[in-house]
Amino acid sequence: MVLDEKLSPLKSEMSDLREKVGEMTTFLDMTNAKYEEVISKLKQSEAQKAQIVEENKVLRNAALEMDKKVKHLNESLDDLEQYSRRDCLELRRIPPAIV
Repeated sequence: MVLDEKLSPLKSEMSDLREKVGEMTTFLDMTNAKYEEVISKLKQSEAQKAQIVEENKVLRNAALEMDKKVKHLNESLDDLEQYSRRDCLELRRIPPAIV
């Protein structure tokens, strides 16, 4: 009985410690789950970023090609306009025809 009286506070402390350890374990499990969720979202974001970067490269190349085509078409148009003006005559100081 004397031993039980002396061990009673120790049993109470052990019980409190077990409860605190249980709470800490629950907290760590919850923290670990959140960490895994954040890691998963980060990986998804990185994959989306890589996809967007690749798409941006493709679109940039397409835009450059379009710019080259527009430049070529403008040069062709200028050439055609020059060719059509080649045979044009400009007459000055001729009186208008009398009708």
